[in-house]
Amino acid sequence: MAKWFLTLAVSFWLLKRSKTALPHHNNTSMPGNIVISSKLTSIPDRLSYIWTSTRDVVLRKCAMSSKYRYGLEFKIKKNNLHLFLLILLSGDVATNPGPGTSTEHTSNELNAIYLNARSLKAFVPFNDDSSAKVCKITLLQELVHSGSYDIICICETWLNDSIISSELLPGYSVFRRDRVEKVGGGVLVAVKANLHATRRPDLERNEIELVVVELNNTNSKPVILYTFYRPPVSGPEVFHHLSSSLQNTSESSCIVLVGDFNLPALDWTTFDEQIPTTAGGQLENSFCDLFDDNFLQQFILGPTHNCGNKLDLLLSNCPEIITNVETSTPEQCKFPTDHYIVEFQIKLKFKRATVGMSNVEFTTTKWQTLKKSFVYHAACPSSSSWVPVISGVPQGSILGPILFAVFINDLPEVISNGSSEAMYADDTKLFRNINSTTDGDCLQESLSNLDTWSHDNNIKFNALKCKVLSVTRKKYPVTYNYHLGSSSLLRVRKEKDLGIIVTDNLLWNSHIQMITAKANKMLGLLKRTCPLLTETKIRRSLYLSLVKSKLCYGTEIWSPSNVSLKVKIERIQRRATRWILRSRI
Repeated sequence: MAKWFLTLAVSFWLLKRSKTALPHHNNTSMPGNIVISSKLTSIPDRLSYIWTSTRDVVLRKCAMSSKYRYGLEFKIKKNNLHLFLLILLSGDVATNPGPGTSTEHTSNELNAIYLNARSLKAFVPFNDDSSAKVCKITLLQELVHSGSYDIICICETWLNDSIISSELLPGYSVFRRDRVEKVGGGVLVAVKANLHATRRPDLERNEIELVVVELNNTNSKPVILYTFYRPPVSGPEVFHHLSSSLQNTSESSCIVLVGDFNLPALDWTTFDEQIPTTAGGQLENSFCDLFDDNFLQQFILGPTHNCGNKLDLLLSNCPEIITNVETSTPEQCKFPTDHYIVEFQIKLKFKRATVGMSNVEFTTTKWQTLKKSFVYHAACPSSSSWVPVISGVPQGSILGPILFAVFINDLPEVISNGSSEAMYADDTKLFRNINSTTDGDCLQESLSNLDTWSHDNNIKFNALKCKVLSVTRKKYPVTYNYHLGSSSLLRVRKEKDLGIIVTDNLLWNSHIQMITAKANKMLGLLKRTCPLLTETKIRRSLYLSLVKSKLCYGTEIWSPSNVSLKVKIERIQRRATRWILRSRI
C-alpha cells in the first residue's frame, strides 16, 4: 500500500513541477475557428494522445478558456466534442477522406525475375572495395526495386530462422522454404502485395526444396508457380516427387516451373524447339520423363552459368503465357553470383483474335513477269506456234500444282548420265554414288546444267536452301565442294526432307525425337483446352486425328528397330490412354 502511495505522490509532484512550462495557446493558429498551441505542433502524431491525456488537466488550471481542449481552442458554442477532438488528434483520419483508390494489379502481364543467390545473408565487397562490404540482401532490394518486378524467384537463399521475411523485401508477400539443420539450399518466392497470391502446401513435398504459389488475377486463369532447387548430390527420386506434385494439379492448370535443376549433361540443341536429349543417364532420363509426362516446354536459350552450362530452366505447359525471356550476367545486374539472372513475363490475358478476309486486287497484281513467258502445245506429229501467256494462276488454286508440274516436266532432260533426280512438288533432289572425284565432277556438271535450266525458264533455285548430305558409313568418304552458280553449297549431317529428318548414318533418333515432341505438345494442348470433354469417344477421335497422325507419318521409312525408340513412342500412347480414360494411374 505504501508503494502505491509513493508512486502517486511522485506523479503528482512531477505534474505540479511542469506547471511553469505550460504552452501559450495563441502562438500558432489556423484559419477558421481553431487555434493550435505551438507546443502541440511540435509533438509527433503518435505522442499526441499521450500528451493530451497527461497535460489537459494542468492546462485548464492555468486560467485557460473553457473551450480549450487537448491543445486546441475551439471558438464554438458546443462543449461536448470530446470524441471528435480525439479523432482529429489521431493524425491519420480525415473528416471526409472520400472513396479509396484500388491497389489491385490491373496489368495483363507480370514482370518476373529469377536468380540463384548463393547466400542472401553473405557480405560481399562494395564497388570492388575489399575494405567496405555490403549484405547481399541490400543488393537484392536495389535490384528488385530498380526493375519494378511483380514476382521474384530465388534459389539457394541459405536463409534460416535468424532472418525474418519482412526484412527481405518490403512491399512483397514472401513465401520461403529454408533448409533445416543444414547450411545452403533454400527456395524463396516474393509476390507484390497488390497481387493475390496463395501458397499451395498441398502441392509441396517434404522430400524436395520446392515452393508452390498460386497467382490469381481478376477475370483471368490462375497460374501455379513452382520454384524448385535440386542439390547436385541428389538422385532421380527428386524428379519423381516433383512429377507427383505436377500430376496432382487439374487438367486445365497453367503451370510455370523455374529453378536450378543442375543437369549440365542434358543436350537442348534440336531443330525447332528446346527439347532435352540425353546419353542415357538415369538422372537425365528421369527428368526427360517428367518433361514429357507433364507436357512442358523450355524457354531459356543459351547457358545460365558462368562455366557455359545450362543449369537453370524455365518450364511451362502453357507456352503462350511466357514472353520476353532474357538472361543477364551478374555484372550487368550488379548482383554477385555465378549464375545468370533470368527475366521474363507472364501473360494473364489475351486479346481476342480478329478474323478478316484479305482482299486481293488482281488488276494491280504484277503479272508482267508471267506475261513475258511463252508456251506452246506439242501434239504429234506437229506443234503449235508460240503464244504469250496473258493471265496467271494464283497460288493455292486447284490448277496451280498441275500447271507447275507441266512447266518443269523437262527438268530431268538436263541431268547428266549416272546422276538421278527425285522430284515432288517444288522439291528436287539430285543424287549419285560418289566413289571418286570423277563422280563428283559429274554430279557438279548436273548441278551446273540445272542452274542454266533455271535461268532459261525464269525460275531460280534458292541456293541458301540447297544442302549437301553424304549418306555413308565410311570413315574417310570422298568429299567434294559443290556449288550452284556462284554460291557454294553447305554440307550438313542431317536435313529434313518432306517432314522426315534424314541423317548421314540413316539413324532415326533425331526424327523420332522430333515427332514425339510434336505429338506430346499437341496432346498437352488437348489436355489443357478440353477438360470439359468427358466423353471417351470424342477424346479418342481427337487423339487419332491430331496426335496419332503425327506419329504415323512416314512410318514405312523410319519404323524403328531400336527398343528404346519404340518405348519413346509407346509412352505417348500411354499418356494419351490416361487422358482418354481420365485416369491418373
